Amino acid sequence: MTVLKAAILAGVLRMFALPAYAVTLTSAYVSNPGPVNAMNTGGALQVDAYCKYSDGSTTNCSTTDIHGNAVTAWTSSNSAVLTVNSSGLASGVSIGTATINATITGGIVGTPPFVVTVSGPNTLGLSSLSLATTGGVTSIPVGTTNQLIATCTYADGSTTNCTTTDIHGSGVSSFTSSAPTVATVSSSGLVSGVGAGSTTFRATIP
Repeated sequence: MTVLKAAILAGVLRMFALPAYAVTLTSAYVSNPGPVNAMNTGGALQVDAYCKYSDGSTTNCSTTDIHGNAVTAWTSSNSAVLTVNSSGLASGVSIGTATINATITGGIVGTPPFVVTVSGPNTLGLSSLSLATTGGVTSIPVGTTNQLIATCTYADGSTTNCTTTDIHGSGVSSFTSSAPTVATVSSSGLVSGVGAGSTTFRATIP
């Protein structure tokens, strides 16, 4: 960032640039909304890396942030309990506790590591599944898209986003549209407007 200063000398406006103060990466940590730090075997849990800077700001640096820093490696302290892929998606393998950490550009490692407890297979019954569009819209223009969001409700009243595999191992296996000439839906739930009319969407969980 460049700071511009102006000075008027003898009626002439002169502009000159001052270098901005350098912002440096001071620390990083791993977390997620909630935070949620428990899942079942067969479940999945998304985590993110956050970078803290010398000016007091914090960014999500799971991918390259505004300062050019990003995660270069995700690690699990015990891959027999949980694994974590290159996008920070953890998968429960067996009962136990493990930590997830991230290495950021320049070799900074998240502190403290994120602790996750993996329990046995989910014993909660799935009570219902609902679908909604992103933003709650009920119409989209032809040629545009909108992401469907699936919500699973369990016997204990808890809910999860199960568009992809949730912490209990439930996830949508297929989406369908009742009128593909009006709108199609991809295997990931992305709706595309095709023509005028109305349609309904359904999601299936195994």
